[in-house]
Amino acid sequence: MKNKHWAVLLFLTLMTSASGWSESLNNYLTGINPGILAALKKDGEVFREDRNHKGLMMLPDNPLSAEVQKAYKAGEPSVVSEALYLIPYTESIHGINTDLYNMILQVRDISRVQYHSSRRDAVVPLFDDVYRIDSLNYKRPLPDETVTEIPEKKEFLIHMKEVNFGPASYTLELTHRNGSLLLNLTNASVIRKVIRVVERRKLSLQLLITPVDEGFLVYGLCGVHLSNENFVTNMLDPYSAFYKRLYALEIWMYNTLHGTARAPRIGTAFKE
Repeated sequence: MKNKHWAVLLFLTLMTSASGWSESLNNYLTGINPGILAALKKDGEVFREDRNHKGLMMLPDNPLSAEVQKAYKAGEPSVVSEALYLIPYTESIHGINTDLYNMILQVRDISRVQYHSSRRDAVVPLFDDVYRIDSLNYKRPLPDETVTEIPEKKEFLIHMKEVNFGPASYTLELTHRNGSLLLNLTNASVIRKVIRVVERRKLSLQLLITPVDEGFLVYGLCGVHLSNENFVTNMLDPYSAFYKRLYALEIWMYNTLHGTARAPRIGTAFKE
């Protein structure tokens, strides 16, 4: 019986190796550009900048994909970047469980999120002074919380000071359904840099986390509708600047899961 068990495992391993993908991963990535899939398989991550306004091209086939699209359309973004990542499991976390969920609820740890500054050519903190708040009017810091059971929906406000755009309030919405988890971080207050850069609820950073055989398949989407677009684009490349913020959150998740200090150095965007 034992030999039969190992024979089955060996057969499944060989089948997975032959295709390069597990069946569970293939099920979520149907219809996606083969070049994108090849880059994901090779590097464990791939991203694109939607400079030609083609729309979403990497969104997995997931029960929560409709929620991603709903938030995406609501923000009416003028600048869009999206990505796919594969994050290996740890010894204790092999799916969406309370350990992973409570890790995400520790929003003060977002202060450890870093990004690579091209201007300084160094990895520097992206966010500072991060904490939960009661409301937009009363910004008294609240302690982080934990749960014993994962709710289907959870939403709360957080305060964050961003390295380039200063302090602002954000809404973090978590949706758990059919074994997947969606994080949607939107700005609840205006983001400024001398003048208005992004109006309320016009920036959305989404991470859709799906357990597959290889680990966590993470789909990332950054959509932002810029105010005073000419001023902003003269100051920075909005595609690169806002994607860095999405990528930094994914790196934060990876490092928190694995206890590593992986630096967020972005490669080259996928060329369509």
